Formats: sequence, structure tokens, C-alpha cells
Amino acid sequence: MNKVFLDDLRAPPADDWIVCRTYDEFIMCLTNMESTGTVITHVSFDHDLGEDRNGHDAFLWLEEKIFVDGWEVPVLTCHSDNAGARKDIQRKIDTLADRLERWRNNGTVS
Repeated sequence: MNKVFLDDLRAPPADDWIVCRTYDEFIMCLTNMESTGTVITHVSFDHDLGEDRNGHDAFLWLEEKIFVDGWEVPVLTCHSDNAGARKDIQRKIDTLADRLERWRNNGTVS
């Protein structure tokens, strides 16, 4: 299993996670994995990354790859301590399957 843990400070819950500390590192990691045919099985997002871009931005980037480029949907979680941001990312995770089905059926997510 190929699990990616996006967090600028914390350690992942187990040693089998690939850790990305920044937004750019996350993008590079997932792009490299996808280009080599490596299946991404899990992604866990922190929100506050100590830089201009955050975990929400990373989620939106991945969501676009899923919708537009047809990437497989991994198991997605959010482990952020920022309660408001965690709730927002989790809401998008929870509705992703329904929005993706609408996208595939009629090209819209609304």
C-alpha cells in the first residue's frame, strides 16, 4: 500500500506512510507516483502547512486530478488540528463520490 501523509510537523501514524512536508513536495510525490503507475491507496491531509498553500489547496489539486485526469480515488482522511479547516476538508471528502458520479454522468458537480 502506498499511503501519503501531508503534514509540516507531525509524524504519520505508522512507518508505512510516505511523508510530504509541503504542498510542492506533495504535488511532486503524487505526480511521480502516478507517472510510474504506483497506486496511491491513502492520503491524509493536514491543513496548516506553515506556507502560503495549505492542505485544502492540496485536496483541491488532487480532486482536479481525479475529475479531469481520471486518477483513482484513494482513501482520503484529514487529520488537521484546525477544527474549521478539518471540517471543510472532511465535508469535501465525504461528498467526493457523489460529486464524481455527477461529473462523470453530465460534466457538472452541481
